[in-house]
Amino acid sequence: MSMRTIWIARHGNREDFVDPGWVERAERPYDPGLSADGLEQARQLAGRLAGENISRIYSSPYLRTVETAHAVAEGLDLPVYLEPGFGEWLNPIYFSAAPQLLSVGTLRRRFPRVSDEHEAVEHPVYPESEHEVAARSARVSDQLLERTGDEDILLVGHGATVTFSIRHLVPEAEPFSVRLCSITRIVVNGRYRKLALRGDVSHLSRSEASARWSLHPWP
Repeated sequence: MSMRTIWIARHGNREDFVDPGWVERAERPYDPGLSADGLEQARQLAGRLAGENISRIYSSPYLRTVETAHAVAEGLDLPVYLEPGFGEWLNPIYFSAAPQLLSVGTLRRRFPRVSDEHEAVEHPVYPESEHEVAARSARVSDQLLERTGDEDILLVGHGATVTFSIRHLVPEAEPFSVRLCSITRIVVNGRYRKLALRGDVSHLSRSEASARWSLHPWP
């Protein structure tokens, strides 16, 4: 097996992080989109990855992750494959019920890069413990690596799924914070895996890099 690169990104800043009152007005309060600065973060992430050899993009089906992945896909001229297994941690402390998301059809109409040519690895079930989301993140990342052979791929997810997938793929890595719209690069050569870039936000301008609620603690 030849050397390949796995990129893992967290979505950009969220509407409800910028406007807490948004939740009270929202039709789908557990599925916020990107805020204005979050959209700018996504565009800057796209610029950062424009010269890389990414051939497949997988995204959580939540609106904020799809918007982030779609910005990158536009720059790379690639489709976005929706993977529910890389979706948000269904923690009952965060959610009183399973989040209501936009249908795949609606997402495809709004975001033309979204493809339906992907068989999901997993469909998370509410409620979910920390152990369960960690195990899910591990299974999904393993399956996507196996399905894509030697290709360089990008996974776009959430604080928990990004963190747990990195910890699974490179278990010896020192803990680090996963900031909004940060990017992590893992080099894979057979069974050897190296963390080559750790939660990097150098592609973001100062204002976008300092967005509120930008950290996710390493469990």
